[in-house]
Amino acid sequence: MSKHLQLVVREGCHLCDEMEDLLNHHALKRYFQLERVVINNQPELEVEFGMKVPVLLEEKREICHFFLETDLSVRPFADSQLLYYCSY
Repeated sequence: MSKHLQLVVREGCHLCDEMEDLLNHHALKRYFQLERVVINNQPELEVEFGMKVPVLLEEKREICHFFLETDLSVRPFADSQLLYYCSY
């Protein structure tokens, strides 16, 4: 069963593009589905996330924001599958 992840982004955000690219080309992509949520022109989402994008969510729970890292010193990404590591 694959996990459903949401990537909250803003159009024109280079960090958002980078994180989306990393996730879309991840070796374990078959274990998750990625939904892209664009907050431009959506006042409620712009208030909730502001400039804190990209944000990676699993069932509305934040996994990480800004960057994905491969450094083993940061907390693991996802519960059962090692997909990437996230840092703030």
